[in-house]
Amino acid sequence: MRLFAKLASGKGYDLVCPKGMENRAKFTAFSRWVKDQIAVK
Repeated sequence: MRLFAKLASGKGYDLVCPKGMENRAKFTAFSRWVKDQIAVK
């Protein structure tokens, strides 16, 4: 039984959250911010 949804970042990092939470506004904003931060480097 998987408790967490897997979202690949495409950069060798995995961002993990409780299953069902990946579409919540706070998580998507954080996910977008992380991706933007990685893209800068």
